Amino acid sequence: MNAALDSTAVPGLAAARLTVRAGARELVRELTVRFAPGEVVAILGRNGSGKTLTLHTLAGLRHADGGEVRLDGAPLGEF
Repeated sequence: MNAALDSTAVPGLAAARLTVRAGARELVRELTVRFAPGEVVAILGRNGSGKTLTLHTLAGLRHADGGEVRLDGAPLGEF
C-alpha cells in the first residue's frame, strides 16, 4: 500500500498516482499529494490546464482516470 494512502495515517484528503484526462489530453500525471485538515493550498495554472477537473476529481465529482483518492484513509467512493 502507498504510504500516502495508509489508513492509519493522519486524517485528511490524499491522492496517489492520480491521473486526470480531458479526452485524449493528459492534464495531470501520477500526482501524489496529501492535504491535512485545515490546510490551505492553492492550485495555479494557465486557462485550460486542468485545475477545475483536478479539483472535481479530488472532490469525488468525477472519476479519476488513474490512481486513487482517499478521505481519512477510506476510498472516496465509499462516501
